Amino acid sequence: MTQPITISAIHDAYRSGVLTPHKLLHRCLQHAQADENHAWISVLSPEQLDDYLQKLALRQEAVRQVLRERDGIVRRLGEGAKALGAQDPVGRRTDGKADADPDLTEAEGDVARAKEIIRAKGIAAAGKREGRKAQEGTIASKVVETANGETGYAVELNSETDFVAKTPKFVEFTEEVLGYAVDADANSADELLEAKAGDTTVKLAVEEAAALFGEHVKVGQFAKISGEHVEVYAHKKSAEMPPSIVAMIATDKAGAAVAHEAALQISAMGAKWLTREDVPADVVESERRVATEKSLAEGKPEKIVPKIVEGRLNAFFKEVVLLEQPFVKDPSKTVGDLFKEVGGNATAFARVEVGKGEEE
Repeated sequence: MTQPITISAIHDAYRSGVLTPHKLLHRCLQHAQADENHAWISVLSPEQLDDYLQKLALRQEAVRQVLRERDGIVRRLGEGAKALGAQDPVGRRTDGKADADPDLTEAEGDVARAKEIIRAKGIAAAGKREGRKAQEGTIASKVVETANGETGYAVELNSETDFVAKTPKFVEFTEEVLGYAVDADANSADELLEAKAGDTTVKLAVEEAAALFGEHVKVGQFAKISGEHVEVYAHKKSAEMPPSIVAMIATDKAGAAVAHEAALQISAMGAKWLTREDVPADVVESERRVATEKSLAEGKPEKIVPKIVEGRLNAFFKEVVLLEQPFVKDPSKTVGDLFKEVGGNATAFARVEVGKGEEE
């Protein structure tokens, strides 16, 4: 120990390999034990020092592991940002060194705790974006076989811009979320968010994805229907964009012959209910009241108002009830007629359009 002990000198010695913490502290202990002035209140034994050094070595390895994992996260986020044509989303230093010290200090070398800190920071950043509108995005859909026939799933994933929505990584992530819905046999968006996504949940996976894409990302609409046969049609509004409308219809075996045509109809005309019996009573009553008030305001004789109202209600049903809509390819018949021609039935349907869910 002929040279002065300074922080910079120790760092240089560590980097060159001339010195290790074990060598340094044992030399310090030897000097302390040889001190004839007895300036120390207490001095560790060599065994106690070795035990301390062993714990220090374990902590150093934990720190190295956290650094490796942190670098991996930073690299993946950087690759994602590059794919999106965006700036580095995690604010890395320009010299290429990850600024991991705050996380490591807070975690005190605990790998699991450090992971929680890193994840929490990503989620906090995503939380700041939650106030933004996210009404762009895409829809992933799939039909799976079941014991009783088939089940169709459709999951909307929203972003703030169509620029992000059309990137391959966003489309791929939407397909992953759909896969989690199928694996969990989810019945709603809430159930999907709580479903497993690897070693986490879909909710957390989406929050972490928001950090990757640099936008508010959320699960939007969710649809699931089942039947003997389920037909799915995914519509793209332009060739460069992913699907923005998904129509699904469940039919019996005979109805499967015209299911594709019906799915096209659902996509194009936006029916809301399968039959007029499915229309909620309060909706029918509201339409009836509006039709009555309109007829009276037009000066129609009161005795013929009921007939006029029924006519307007029938026009309303033809607009919103699938089986009563005129078939787009042949308006001389209804969608219901289409199924009658093949002796089949439609049993359920769903339509999901990007950005048309509940207002945030």
